[in-house]
Amino acid sequence: MHRSRKPWIVVAAAATLFAAGLGCKNQQEAQEENLPLLSAIAVASPRAERQLLDGFYQVENNSWRWTRHEFSVRLMPPQGAAATGARLELRFTLPNPVIDRRQAVTLSASVGGTALPPTTYTAAGVYVYKADVPAQAFSGTAPVKVSFSTDKFLRAGEVEARELGLVATTISLLPSK
Repeated sequence: MHRSRKPWIVVAAAATLFAAGLGCKNQQEAQEENLPLLSAIAVASPRAERQLLDGFYQVENNSWRWTRHEFSVRLMPPQGAAATGARLELRFTLPNPVIDRRQAVTLSASVGGTALPPTTYTAAGVYVYKADVPAQAFSGTAPVKVSFSTDKFLRAGEVEARELGLVATTISLLPSK
């Protein structure tokens, strides 16, 4: 009878180790969820993942993500933004296939529901969209939803299965200058 218990002991020990491993993963995920939200994110960063709300595809080349024509993030405002405003920056690439087919793309943004001035791009390249965000877009130190949209994009099935807007790398709310 003693011998018949040994296999159960091995199985029980393996199950305990497996559960402990899952517990560590859950603890790590819980710790990441408890980290404060950032005011500047690299969209490819695992830490930024929970701040990407909608419209982003998977990370490519460990550094960027394609977006849909509408995409949004949640960012913390910089200190003092509710009194002095902030500056929004989106670093992105407008790829050749988009410009070749659409000739011009207008990028619009809003912070906390406050619309910002749109910018039109007529050439493929690397860009930084910058806009001043008025103080009234912020409610104290609460995180804000930052939304973007492009008026023209590649529809799903046109070049590939996904809808393609632009290639995002970083999104930041910076102190006003």
